Amino acid sequence: MSAGERMEAGTTLRVAILCESSGIEAWQRRCLDQINQLPFASIVAVVVNAAQSESSTQSIGSRLLKNLRNGSLLWRLYERFVLTRRSRAIRKDEMPSCEGAAELECIPLQVGRFRQSLDDATLGSLRDLEVDVLLRFGFGILTGGVLTVARHGLWSFHHGDPEHFRGAPPGFWEIHEGAPVTGVVLQRLTEALDGGVILRAGWFKTLHASYPRSLDRLLFGAADFVAQALTELHCGALTGEAVAAPGPLYRYPKTPAMLFFFARTIRAWLAEQLTSLFSHQQWSVGEVPLPVERIVEKAEAGVATVGAAKWLPEQRGRFLADPFVLPDRGQSGEDRLLAEEFDWRSGLGQIVEVVVPPGRTPGPPTTRAVIRSKMHLSYPYLFEDDDGLCCVPECAASNGVCLYRQVPGSNEWESVERLLEGFPAVDPTVFSYDGRTWLFCTSLEHGPNEVLFAWHADDHGNWTPHALNPIKIDVRSARSAGPPFELGERLIRPAQDCSIRYGGAISFNRILALTPHEFHEETFASLVPEPTGPYRSGLHTICPAGQRTIIDGARMTFVPVQMARALVIKFGLAKASHGA
Repeated sequence: MSAGERMEAGTTLRVAILCESSGIEAWQRRCLDQINQLPFASIVAVVVNAAQSESSTQSIGSRLLKNLRNGSLLWRLYERFVLTRRSRAIRKDEMPSCEGAAELECIPLQVGRFRQSLDDATLGSLRDLEVDVLLRFGFGILTGGVLTVARHGLWSFHHGDPEHFRGAPPGFWEIHEGAPVTGVVLQRLTEALDGGVILRAGWFKTLHASYPRSLDRLLFGAADFVAQALTELHCGALTGEAVAAPGPLYRYPKTPAMLFFFARTIRAWLAEQLTSLFSHQQWSVGEVPLPVERIVEKAEAGVATVGAAKWLPEQRGRFLADPFVLPDRGQSGEDRLLAEEFDWRSGLGQIVEVVVPPGRTPGPPTTRAVIRSKMHLSYPYLFEDDDGLCCVPECAASNGVCLYRQVPGSNEWESVERLLEGFPAVDPTVFSYDGRTWLFCTSLEHGPNEVLFAWHADDHGNWTPHALNPIKIDVRSARSAGPPFELGERLIRPAQDCSIRYGGAISFNRILALTPHEFHEETFASLVPEPTGPYRSGLHTICPAGQRTIIDGARMTFVPVQMARALVIKFGLAKASHGA
């Protein structure tokens, strides 16, 4: 079946697994569990590498001596005594129950110095089983008939952006080189080393202070890729693109690289601790005297700063963020906004109406609480439906999305229904596209800054999750940053770039395709804070307001009560709260 063709109803995708005799790892088990949950896919064969590894036939002394001679002893000791104990993702796990699956053993044939192939008997068995997809969790660099024995090829993970980091260990060299993000791809292998066809890709924030945590985020975070690609294949929407230009090939680190790695992780850990204690983001709301379309055009042309903005005066002990423009202006011409008002002492936000008088007179703006909760509220996203003006503020702690509606003829808001239940939605964003109503959000549980989910609603308001959830993994452009808006014939979705810090910049994404079984968008421009402005340390919400644009911005400051809260969290006396 070629891309674009839809499988017949009732057709089952037949998947075979290549793995090592030592078993599978926890992240691989999660991947297989996801496959088993698909109603249109089944695991029909497990092929085990029956060849003994070289290390299993050597004594401990021989292995130590070999590693000492080739310079990899420090890495092997770190791997054995630190990484395998602290990383949950690489712990050994059992193969899930695959009823009726054939169990095959294979001793791979050596082809040249570095490549392997499967023997004819194993290939013949896979052909007899009419395998659709062969998934590689073991063996070495494969060549020959194994690449084409399955109808849709041999699929394999590459934990690293192949255009920048190839080789091993996964996610290590990104920390060593100070890369802000770490990529992962699922690709259909070809004879070109690391030059296959990319089926799914994602980018995670590199956790420089802890390789085990960064590795777990990478391995577990991409565990859904195979199930998502199988879903696209089943729906006839699976496409792929070749690696443009493979990057340098990295190998297991020698002693100098390990010493540099240790120094970098220690420095990053210290910086992380000091930042949490002494450096905090104080946000404010500002106005840029340009329409959002003009800002995007300038960003696309290379002018990536937001430019001069008029900022609202700050209020002591609190801040304003996440501004959304109310559609009607006051009788005296003042602007009215809904925004998050965050109280440093309580560590919670509430939704307030902000009245900004014309001319931006000195002094703090007038605010009035309109939506309160015992839990943290933020991001009061506004949209209109047939019954009037609606607001879906973020309340991830409530494990759902609540819809508020403006009471007709007043400035009051009332809770009317729950749009989602049982999902800790972050920054829910509701908009219309191609005749459907969509809800995009990230997740407090899966990664509030990098993993994007979507739901769509029918005419009766019933919300259905997107077939490919999560539809995007990219810390640079996943989390919502305000309302989507039209630019020419395209819908532009602003998103946060949290690769350097939370709310560090805004990415503009052009939605190319959005259906219940398909999603594609491209990031084409970015917007960063004005480097010489008062709020140069963050920018994470942008809202069109006619010939003006409303934004928020952050500066770094020291908040004693936040330092105390961070100390309490570090000693395990409380859980970290979801911030601004």
